[in-house]
Amino acid sequence: MTTFPDEFYQSIKIPSLTLEDFTIHTHAERGKVACRVMVVSDGTTFTKEVVDLLQVKDKQLQWEESKHCLVGVFERYGINGNKALGLVRGDTIKKGAIASTYSHDNHNLLVVAKNKKDAQLAANTIIENQGGFCVAEDGKVLSFLKLPVGGILSEAPLDQVAREMKELRKAIESLGYKHYNPIMSFSTHSLPVSPELKITDLGLVKVNESEIVPLII
Repeated sequence: MTTFPDEFYQSIKIPSLTLEDFTIHTHAERGKVACRVMVVSDGTTFTKEVVDLLQVKDKQLQWEESKHCLVGVFERYGINGNKALGLVRGDTIKKGAIASTYSHDNHNLLVVAKNKKDAQLAANTIIENQGGFCVAEDGKVLSFLKLPVGGILSEAPLDQVAREMKELRKAIESLGYKHYNPIMSFSTHSLPVSPELKITDLGLVKVNESEIVPLII
């Protein structure tokens, strides 16, 4: 027996993602390009913007071989299919991937990953289960918190959710995430009112300037 209307349990309207969905294409054939990078810091949900050079091969940004992670937002309401990809580093993961539809304030599908395969696994686990928070590493799901109501709520008993949240946090931290509240930190990567550089399905946002800016400068 459900508590909410049926459509509340069918809010993730994204087809399964492929490795191509986590590929950043460039105009340059090879060499290096200057990219904006979001920097996560422990103790705050504010982020900084830095610029770094990344290698390009066959018109693809080689982010998996860099010191950065991919950060991506996928529009999940079936409105326009928007997708935006960026880069993140700092007190974030050093391996594996995290995906969630609990991402302020748009609650689109948010992904941070060190490699495409784990990104695909974490994201598709969310899509197949109509919302949640997933941590993956080396082709395995380490933790999954199901949030089937609108992609942001659970109907499970409180003690069960508490246990799963504890496991989720432990899994996130096992990937190298360093923050006093890693779940909140991750979830606000897509919050475009929190300085300095954030990302939505429209692209990277320079919050103080209220401006959408390109990844590659």
